Order: sequence, then structure tokens, then C-alpha cells
Amino acid sequence: DIAVKWRRIADPDQPVLWLDQMPARSLSRGFNNHINLIRGQVINMRYLEYFEKILHFIKDRILVYHGANNPKGLLEVREALEKVHKVEDLLPIMKVTLASEWQSMVLEEKKTNSTF
Repeated sequence: DIAVKWRRIADPDQPVLWLDQMPARSLSRGFNNHINLIRGQVINMRYLEYFEKILHFIKDRILVYHGANNPKGLLEVREALEKVHKVEDLLPIMKVTLASEWQSMVLEEKKTNSTF
């Protein structure tokens, strides 16, 4: 946690992805288990082959997260995720997911307060 926080402070344009399941052949070629996929506008070509796997993983995690926090809108989120082919397409979906989670928290708070 400290290392990740330090890297975010030291260079905020440097996203870091931690892969503990990286193939041994990649590690033997000198790849580390923390990878800078994009630095500013430059894409790291060495890791481009992992993009599809990473995008699929992120989409799966969004479904799990949304299903746990707001199962009512899961079908709509699943349909929207099927249309995602680049990372930028995830932003509107995450805005909907976070907004619906916030609404469910507010409704839960109102229910809790009305029972007292």
C-alpha cells in the first residue's frame, strides 16, 4: 500500500497494475510484476498483448461489484459492458454504477431512520 501511494504521489501520470499471475516466460524476459501500461500518451508496447485480458478482467469485476451492490440494474450493466471495446467506454458505466450505489445507500439510510 505504501509503495502504491508513493508512486501515485511521485508520478500521478503513471498508472500501475499489479499482476501476481504473470506468466513465467514473461518474467524470465525481464518483466516485473508491476507494469506501467500507459505513461502520459505513450502506450507500453511490451504489454499490449495483455490489454484484452485486462479489459475482460475489469469488465468481469464491474459485473461482480454491481451485482453485489445493486442487482436490479445488472442486466443493463451487462448489456452495456458487451459494447465496451476500449477503456474509455467504461467511464459512463462506472458513473451509472456508482450513482446507483449512492442512491441505494441513501434509500437504506432513510429506511433505517424511519424505523426509530
